[in-house]
Amino acid sequence: MTTTFEESVEYEEFLDDLHEATQTSDDTANDEALANWALRKIAAARAELARKQQVAAGEAARVETWLAGETRRLQDRIDYFTGRLLVYHRPLFDADPKHNRTIKLPCGTLQFRKPPARFERDEGVLLTWLENQSLDEFIRDKREVEWAKLKSQCQVAGDKLILKSTGELVGGVKVLEDPPQFKVTTEDRREESA
Repeated sequence: MTTTFEESVEYEEFLDDLHEATQTSDDTANDEALANWALRKIAAARAELARKQQVAAGEAARVETWLAGETRRLQDRIDYFTGRLLVYHRPLFDADPKHNRTIKLPCGTLQFRKPPARFERDEGVLLTWLENQSLDEFIRDKREVEWAKLKSQCQVAGDKLILKSTGELVGGVKVLEDPPQFKVTTEDRREESA
């Protein structure tokens, strides 16, 4: 026997009415029936949230598609007018670079600027050259702890970390204990931590 969406909504409303009729002074889950009712309410809220997220994702995709089209169209317009301004400014700059590097107009500025130098480096050759020249101040030694490897060889003892092989206390590490996390899992397998 299949139930329709309307029937399941009616059933949920019936359960809500039943709960309200038997409700104590607060909503604290003090018996299994009330706890089960609270789990159904959580599952229903999660299902509604999932539906709303799906609607929002669909709308977001539609807006992103629209924005991509508008961006492309407006960027084409920007590129077109930028090209026209370059055609205007380039001959003036070529004729007199000193005085025509910048042209100020009421709505903006046209400008030719020399970009900063770029460098193509061979790190190995450069490092060897610096070492041969004894220019160690330009060499950085990057040392760091291999935490995953160290942690696998250690054991927690209270708020201390102990190296298993020697029994020594590992310096510079304090173990932080977090309180247990409360988690609710409804029958639809959705999980959420409090």
